[in-house]
Amino acid sequence: MIVKTLEEAWEIADKVFGAPCVKEEVESYHAGHAMYRYKETNNFIADLGCRLEVIRDDIPTKNIWIADICMKEVGQEIEEEIEGKAEKISDFVILNLDKEGTTRTRTFANEHDKNIIFPIAVQALYRIKEINRIKATSDEKEYLDICKEAEQTLHDTITPICNVHYTMYIPLVRAVEEWRKR
Repeated sequence: MIVKTLEEAWEIADKVFGAPCVKEEVESYHAGHAMYRYKETNNFIADLGCRLEVIRDDIPTKNIWIADICMKEVGQEIEEEIEGKAEKISDFVILNLDKEGTTRTRTFANEHDKNIIFPIAVQALYRIKEINRIKATSDEKEYLDICKEAEQTLHDTITPICNVHYTMYIPLVRAVEEWRKR
């Protein structure tokens, strides 16, 4: 889910829990970011800068992305088209089933992997879209370089069995091809 402001994100988080939260200093110190606990439960909100991570015992972990903060990081508002493409890219991972990477399988991304893939895809898509907007006839190499950078960023941050070429690079190239056809 994406909201515009940090205040909106906290309003939604508070609705999910229905109670006020307290910052947990020890957990925050160990996590390296602010952690807030709701009453005497194991339910937390992790403030990760451009998103709040809602951690509850009874539901899968959810992320509330904050467009104003992402906008500062990416430099623009999150457009619906880019958000949709980034969501689609982050929905699946391609896993290598052997060391050579010749046998692969496509599977739904877990929340942890989505949290890694989504912002990388958003940033790459913004850069591609901006080049496309500025230069009507730009060199294809520029687009592919952005796709390669995103692939490398994912490689550096995700599990080794993830085939980052098919998880990030190929979907980004398809987005570039789609935009260039317009």
